[in-house]
Amino acid sequence: MRILVGIDEYPESAATLRAGIELCEALGAELSIVHAVALAQPAAFDVPDLSAVRGAALEKVQPEICKRVNEWTGGTAWDGRDLGSSVAVVAGRPAQVLSAQAAELSADIILIGPHRKHGVFDFGNTMRNTFAAAHTPIWVQVGDWKRPKKILAPIDLSPVAKAAWVASPNF
Repeated sequence: MRILVGIDEYPESAATLRAGIELCEALGAELSIVHAVALAQPAAFDVPDLSAVRGAALEKVQPEICKRVNEWTGGTAWDGRDLGSSVAVVAGRPAQVLSAQAAELSADIILIGPHRKHGVFDFGNTMRNTFAAAHTPIWVQVGDWKRPKKILAPIDLSPVAKAAWVASPNF
């Protein structure tokens, strides 16, 4: 089983990452972390190939994101573990990057969280777009991790429903 955690540069991503770690511990899953960098795309102009510039921008962001990820693991079962090799920094719109990475990695769950407060059913653009684009179950972590007391497990006989049903006692 693989859990893909989408993070951004905001401190609220720490709670999302910690939830991913807790889920990995409970489910015996592997952790993959992705940070999307929305880089400007020239559309109507004849411009030179910017792939080298984009690559340099991603290389500059990667160490900072890895540093934050390693700081955010403090106080978890993975405190002190270097997660740098689990982090992918990818150019693109966040929802598209999450969906593509989930497919590429055969992720079983995408885990995302908000970077600012919205209403109960007012999800931000990234969440809304991820719900629309992804073909992978999505766990939305709002706030700090709390071990679930009850789990609503689907029973539609799909492989995803079976995985949820089998995993639910681990919580």
